[in-house]
Amino acid sequence: MQRFLLPLLVASLFATSAHAEPPEGWDVAGTYHGSGEGELSATFDRKDGDTFDVTLETVSGSCSGSIAGEMKFSLDGGTLKVANENYEEGAETYYGSEEFCEVTMSFDDDGFLNLEESSGCVNFHGAACSFDGQIMNMSAAG
Repeated sequence: MQRFLLPLLVASLFATSAHAEPPEGWDVAGTYHGSGEGELSATFDRKDGDTFDVTLETVSGSCSGSIAGEMKFSLDGGTLKVANENYEEGAETYYGSEEFCEVTMSFDDDGFLNLEESSGCVNFHGAACSFDGQIMNMSAAG
């Protein structure tokens, strides 16, 4: 029961003030698991201050993929933005040829980290899956 209360406590503390300090010992760094169109996982490794090396993975049936990059992450969340190899400056863009794969992340009131893919990621995972979904920090969960 206690392992489920910590994420709720963290979320309630964050909800009271957009600039609140996180509870002592809490860190966004760690391993996350959850689901969306399939199974999702993420790893956040702190580089410096609010900068993290992030890896996202998705698996849904025969569709799978991953993306890795550096991002700034605050109590308000952040966006992982990775250059798309298929992008050509000045060329007409089509589905999957956008300049960046972008995944926006933010915590909800229940302590889940919500992932929302906004553009350009199909080349990283295929058309039958995405990085959209909810994940929980397994380090914080116990």
